[in-house]
Amino acid sequence: MSRLNILKQWFGENKIAYDEEKIRIEHDTNNGFRVFAKQTLEVGDILCAIPKEAILSIKNCGVADVLEEQGLGGQLGLVIALMFERSLGEKSPWYGYIQSLPLRENIPLFWEKDQQACLDGTAVAHLLEPMPKDLKADYKEHVVPLVKENSKVFNAAKMTFDDFTAATSLVTSRAFRVDVYHEEAMVPLADLFNHRTDGEHVHFETNAQVCYYCGASGVCECDMVSSSEGSSDEDWEDLAADNELEIDHDSESDSENEIVSDRKEWAEKGSKESDTESVCSCPSDLYCTDSEDESEDELIDDGILAADMIEMSVVLSAKRGEEIFNTYGTHSNADLLSRYGFAESNNPYSTAVILSSDVVKQAAKLYSSKSAIEARLVFLNEKFPDLMHDLLGTISRNQKLDTPAHDHQPDQTELGCCDEDNHDHHSEMDDEEVEVDLDYMHIGYDGHPSLVTLCTVAVLVADNALFSFWNQDLSSALEYFMRIHNGVWKDTIVVPVSKKNSRKHSRASSKSNSFVVTQKAKTPTTNVSDGCSPTKIAVFQFISQLCAYQLKRYPTNLQTDRQQLQLLEQSNISTQDSMHIKFALIVRIQEKTILKHAIGICDGIEL
Repeated sequence: MSRLNILKQWFGENKIAYDEEKIRIEHDTNNGFRVFAKQTLEVGDILCAIPKEAILSIKNCGVADVLEEQGLGGQLGLVIALMFERSLGEKSPWYGYIQSLPLRENIPLFWEKDQQACLDGTAVAHLLEPMPKDLKADYKEHVVPLVKENSKVFNAAKMTFDDFTAATSLVTSRAFRVDVYHEEAMVPLADLFNHRTDGEHVHFETNAQVCYYCGASGVCECDMVSSSEGSSDEDWEDLAADNELEIDHDSESDSENEIVSDRKEWAEKGSKESDTESVCSCPSDLYCTDSEDESEDELIDDGILAADMIEMSVVLSAKRGEEIFNTYGTHSNADLLSRYGFAESNNPYSTAVILSSDVVKQAAKLYSSKSAIEARLVFLNEKFPDLMHDLLGTISRNQKLDTPAHDHQPDQTELGCCDEDNHDHHSEMDDEEVEVDLDYMHIGYDGHPSLVTLCTVAVLVADNALFSFWNQDLSSALEYFMRIHNGVWKDTIVVPVSKKNSRKHSRASSKSNSFVVTQKAKTPTTNVSDGCSPTKIAVFQFISQLCAYQLKRYPTNLQTDRQQLQLLEQSNISTQDSMHIKFALIVRIQEKTILKHAIGICDGIEL
């Protein structure tokens, strides 16, 4: 029996259903799977229904009790859960699903050295460099002692470091955020849909409002216990607004009856019980062969979305024969390749990156001595991160007030609108959600430097008087950076008015302010247009130099890369090695194109 047929049989045994009249699952050329439309798909169609009891998570795996006892959750816990179930072979309740997975994802971490060398100079190379060390640290710190302390539970021969890295690649590339109880989980069937940026046909939908302690939907015994103990609302986490856990209510009135009817039909098709034997004590229903089967009414809610079901719903119509795509989020090509094993031509979320350490090295050349730049480096290390955190948090809150829900723009990710992976949205901005990446300077797909890049370079090249003022008055620095965001560069220094000179300013304003403009920063530049900020000119001149420096770090030039990619595509060769070279070329070409666009934009500032 083929891997696909075993998987389909397992779907039926575990009440995982899909509309076989609308979609078909096929093998692809890379030994994976793809989903195609068998007929025209309309927005609102429900293609798949997956019971939560069939997913693989830290809460229902065979070592759920061990993981909970050791406090191992998140992706690390799920990696260990997957390693354990995989080690059981056919004895695992998830064997039919696990056997369909590749041994590991085809990501650069596992490429041959000569193929990894094709990524030199790219953002992928920067992401790849610390991976082996970080993985080994996690393995030695968490997995090794866990296996040793629970030798009767884990098979040490199948919990090796290679097993750990392989499972990690599967979890980081395939796991979905399900709800606050299961957290991230492996979701069979849902992970068969491949990714396409800004053109996905389906969305992953689940009921996120579940009990934090038991995973139940609606009122449960935990509510009564917590209420009697006087627990507060702070003990619970509401994921109702989680964008990745999206629930589409727009078409509810038009399609409710059809959806419920479809769901009942699929449940009837997949009503067989799993005959897998239990291998250990855990809360998963898949391990309990003697439990009573749920009735159809319990499995299928009368509402638009069954409480304990995960669904894949159509959000973009598709024609017959067309591949059906999901989205993994708004990722750059560097993220897609390092995490999922592929890259996309003309990906609008791609960026070119320059190491912050390289930025500092280039900036040091502007100063006569190390001490001359020392104060600015101290500012960047000690004060700048909090300033950026406050700045991006303020911008994000303002955008949420002005932007309709789920109205994403390509540049909002860097400004903290949403997390690329989880897309968590809340009515109020939690400061902890704003992540400021200061390890890299980012240049956007359109060639424009990111806000953090502009502010960082401004600190490095601003006039001494202006920088000293920022260093003494952080609120003024924050105000200046906000002006950069708004496109208004104003090199003015505002100083306190002394009591001695207060009378001189009383005539200028009937309401005497404590601050007045007394000086303009003087940044040495040439060919400065009237009314253009000297700091702005210096910033863009320096970024242009940085981009030119970064272009020299690649082993080949842009023209050579384009010619090589063209020859590769014309050859129609699709071996694994050729695909590695192709994706590396796509990443290099896009990054170099971005850098060249940035140079043109930065040089144009002087005109």
